[in-house]
Parts: sequence; structure tokens; C-alpha cells
Amino acid sequence: MNFIKLLSIVWVLLLSANQVFALSYKDTLPTNSWFKSVSQSDIWAAKLLQDYVKSYRDKINSLLDSYNAKESLIIELANDDLKQMSRSLDIIQYKSVNPDVVNDVMKSIVSDLKTLNNRMKIYLEQEKILHKERVEQIKIKYIKIWSKISLILDNIILSLSNSLIEKETLSSEEKSIVRSLVVIRQQNEKITAFKNIEFHSEQEMKDYFRNIINILRTEIISIKNISR
Repeated sequence: MNFIKLLSIVWVLLLSANQVFALSYKDTLPTNSWFKSVSQSDIWAAKLLQDYVKSYRDKINSLLDSYNAKESLIIELANDDLKQMSRSLDIIQYKSVNPDVVNDVMKSIVSDLKTLNNRMKIYLEQEKILHKERVEQIKIKYIKIWSKISLILDNIILSLSNSLIEKETLSSEEKSIVRSLVVIRQQNEKITAFKNIEFHSEQEMKDYFRNIINILRTEIISIKNISR
């Protein structure tokens, strides 16, 4: 038996011996053109599992973004694990791997996904609670600021309304002022209602008040132009 054939036999024996150890996706999947093809059903299963892994990773990171959560070791490790799962499933689909280990690798991924999901449920729930507390603290600050603005608007409405009520007839300009005051009162009611509305982020609060500010600005400018 020549030297090349001997090496080939030793190489095959080594590959076979390697399967005695439990191979998981965290191990480097052995690839070699000598391996027979992975079955189409296993390739399809790997693709479906990879799609789920990617979707799950996007979902938990999207949730954490919505909670404005800072990067933590738990999330870093979870992302690392999910990336490794995806890489291994990619190898199964596109590289020459030992078909005998494919099933065990995918079972290992499914098992770890279940464990990871249970851990992330607890972590995400904690982050959700913390986020809600942060939003409530921000809301309190907004209430303090806008309560003062609401009082100023009340005084403006009252002052202008009293001066207009005393008149028996109103000019077209004064009627325009009355219409503006009605709009300002409506917006002021929205300011008052703010404390009873549930918000999920500071951005939602900003958007809420941005709309009010734009409407108030338009009406106040209108009153100023008429009053000149």
C-alpha cells in the first residue's frame, strides 16, 4: 500500500473518530469535498431554521431598541449565539459537510433556542418594566412644564374672551379672534388630558406636543396679526 493511500485511510478514520464526540453548532463543522451530499430535506430544514433564528434575533433586538435598553452582556452573548447558529446553518446549506452530524447540529440549535427564549422572556420583561418606569419619570417632567403653559393659555383665553364679551357686536377680525380662541382652548384641553394618556416612549410625547405647538403657533400669530 503506497504512502498516499495510507494517508487517505488515516484521514477517513480520523473523520469517523471525530463523530464519537457530540458535535454541536458551537463546534466548527468539518467540511470536505469528500463528504457525500447533505439531503435536500436537511438543507430545506436548515434554511427554515436559519430564517427563524434571524427573525428571532431581529425581534429581540427590535424590542430592546423600543425599550431604549443599553447593550448588556446578556444581549451580547445572545446575539453571539444566534449569529453562530446562523453561520452553522449556512454551512449546512452551502458547504460540503458530513451529513451524519447535520441532524444532531440542528437538534442542538433547537434545544439552545428554547433555553435562550426562556431566558430572554425574563430579561425582556424586566427591560419592559424598567422602560415603563423611565417613561413615567419623563412624563412627570413634561406634566410640570406643560401645566405652567396651560395656565398661561387659560389667562390669555380669559383675558381676550372678557374683552370680546363686553362688545355687543363683533367685527370680522374679532370673530376671527374668537375662532382662534376656540382652537387654542381645544389644544389646551389636550395639554390637560396629557397626564391621563399612556405613552410608550418620550418620542411619542414629543410628537404629541409638537402637533399642539404647531397649532398654537398658527393661532397666536393669527391673533397678533389681527390685533395690530
